[in-house]
Amino acid sequence: MDPRASWDWTLFYYMGTVILRMSPRTFWRTTPKKFFALLQVHVELNEAPDKHGKKHHQRNKPGGRVGGVGQPDVYVDQLSFM
Repeated sequence: MDPRASWDWTLFYYMGTVILRMSPRTFWRTTPKKFFALLQVHVELNEAPDKHGKKHHQRNKPGGRVGGVGQPDVYVDQLSFM
């Protein structure tokens, strides 16, 4: 499988520049680890409550945050398939 097929760059660019309000320069200079961390916080803060009025984000749950931990920081333009 082509590694590029698993990354929807149009969607990521939209999320970064429209939802997270990054400048294009900031988006392209942001590491995937930082991008997904910011996106996760956005999702958690904007999560709709369930029918009981509770939000079920994973911020305070042990092991709730996944991805990026222990991985080296790289910039988008340093990924091997670029």
